[in-house]
Amino acid sequence: MKQYRIAYQKACQKLKEIDPEKASLRCGGKYNEKEKKISIKCLGQEYTIHYPGGEVSFSNVDKEPREAIKIVLLHYIANEGSALKNKLISFRELPGGDAYYKAFQRWAIEPIAHHFDKKPHLFKEAVLRLKGTKVEYGDLAFCIPALPNIPLIYILWVADEEFTGACNILFDYSASSWLHTEDLAFLGEFTTEHLIEME
Repeated sequence: MKQYRIAYQKACQKLKEIDPEKASLRCGGKYNEKEKKISIKCLGQEYTIHYPGGEVSFSNVDKEPREAIKIVLLHYIANEGSALKNKLISFRELPGGDAYYKAFQRWAIEPIAHHFDKKPHLFKEAVLRLKGTKVEYGDLAFCIPALPNIPLIYILWVADEEFTGACNILFDYSASSWLHTEDLAFLGEFTTEHLIEME
């Protein structure tokens, strides 16, 4: 799509302005000076970003990553984000979150509730495959390291005879220092897709 192509070209241009070694350390990746490559993990899958051109590929899989995740990874590496604040916020509390919330709810939140509200054991199994760790919210909740400095908190309320199941996804307050809200919306959707595929 044209919009992805334009966004990708802009992200590649911004990448050229960074110090790759410092950026890699800051964002939790690794830089190979000899090969001019930055390695970064997203949901357990390692990606390679070629510097300074910005080409993005899977490190160990012979297929092409989605355009959207390429753009998100380039944005993440190029931004000078802050350390975790250990303060959780909802998607709506992110800058401009209201504008993207309905789409985020439809593509990231509701699929988890619909898919796992009667199968919490499968939700737990899927999360653990993504290296999630248990936290104490709702009926069942986990912290998933979507990117090294961007954990997502998935909270599940299990369905019973009186109530339907529900889900919410929380972010650390620092998330918007690493990615624009639109990118964070995609990251949530991407994580949800992985969880459902992991079942």
